[in-house]
Amino acid sequence: PQTANGITITLERVELLAKEAKFYASTTTRLTEEGIDPLLAKLVPILAQYTVDGSAKDAGYAAERLSDRGTELIWDDLDPLPSDARELTFTITRFGDWQGPWEFHIPLQ
Repeated sequence: PQTANGITITLERVELLAKEAKFYASTTTRLTEEGIDPLLAKLVPILAQYTVDGSAKDAGYAAERLSDRGTELIWDDLDPLPSDARELTFTITRFGDWQGPWEFHIPLQ
């Protein structure tokens, strides 16, 4: 788990497939517009990037799903990593109005 600006985000898992990369994270924070039923609320923009061997790539916006435990976040359909990649860092740069970073280093060796 990483905490920035009072928000803790946990990187749950990473899938590195031949055709794509996927990142799954979660937070107990449920950010929705006040006064709106959370199941009907507009979700907040959550942006990320991933860096492979020093080369940064935009992961775009997370797909979000509200649950009774918080918010589940998924970034998928991302460019696959080269088979000889040595370093991978996944960084969530923005969570709604809050700037990160929430940075996760994933060992590849």
